[in-house]
Amino acid sequence: DASAIITEGEIKQLMAVSDIATDEKLYTEIISAKTAQLFSAACRVGAIVASQDAREEKALEDFGLNLGIAFQIADDLFGTRFLFINYALEIVELLIDFLGYLIL
Repeated sequence: DASAIITEGEIKQLMAVSDIATDEKLYTEIISAKTAQLFSAACRVGAIVASQDAREEKALEDFGLNLGIAFQIADDLFGTRFLFINYALEIVELLIDFLGYLIL
């Protein structure tokens, strides 16, 4: 079941990657179906291997889902921030080169 959900999430992401109108709801659906689903399945398997009851299994599954959502949001924020910084540095370098050219 988890692999099917992760695959659906990947397809949704591929369809949304160039859509500037992607809203919070779709973003949450995508990360819930990808990274969060993987974390959720891993936590659930831990409960199963440890022979925990259904209540513990569900609690760990939910914990993994929420941890995965938080992890992906942080990863996306830091990734976007570093991408922006790299672009900003490239623009500064181009401006310095251009100004140097004007001065000469």
